[in-house]
Amino acid sequence: MTVVGVDPGGAATGIAVISNRNRYLSHALILRNGWPTWGHYVRAVVAEIEPHLDAGATVGVEDVTPPTPHMGLISVRGLLDTARMVGALHYRLGPGTVLVPPGGHGSLPAEAYPSQLIGPREGKALSGRLRHCRSAWDVACATRKFSP
Repeated sequence: MTVVGVDPGGAATGIAVISNRNRYLSHALILRNGWPTWGHYVRAVVAEIEPHLDAGATVGVEDVTPPTPHMGLISVRGLLDTARMVGALHYRLGPGTVLVPPGGHGSLPAEAYPSQLIGPREGKALSGRLRHCRSAWDVACATRKFSP
C-alpha cells in the first residue's frame, strides 16, 4: 500500500509518497506564493495528491492543534491558514483521509530521511524549505498507526 503524507500549510505544503515498506517514492513542495488565489493553491496541492489516490494510496494529513495561551502565539494567521488547508484537503480528498496528530514531524536527524529530502545547502539544522517534505515523510510513516 502506498501512503501519501501531507504537511499542510498556509504558505507551503509538503507532500511525501512512500511505499508499504516506508521506501521513498516521490515528494513535492507547493508554495502558496506561486498561485494567484487561495483556491488555486488548494487545487495545486490536490492535483499533486489525486493521481496517488487514483492508484489506491492512503492519504495522511497532519492535523492542527487548537491554540492555547501556553503556545506563545503572537499571530495565529499561520495556524488559521493551516487549518483552512486541512479542512480543504479533508473535504476534497474524502472521508478516507487520515488525520495525523501533530507532534514533532520533520524533526528527526538527517540520517532518518531519504537523501532526496535534504537540500544541497542544508546543514545540521535542516531548516530549508524541504523541512515541509520531511514533515510529510513523518506523517506518511505515522498514517498507518492512525488509520481506522
